Amino acid sequence: PIIMKRLGIDPAQSSSIVLTTVTDVMGFLAFLGLAVLFQQYLV
Repeated sequence: PIIMKRLGIDPAQSSSIVLTTVTDVMGFLAFLGLAVLFQQYLV
């Protein structure tokens, strides 16, 4: 939020975008992690 204030961006609006991005990235990495774990059973 401090960086967003210095850039002149409203932190309340930008935080939802940042939160969505972080959530999507974490979900994608979890999906890839599970794929790596189960890869030995599929091949």
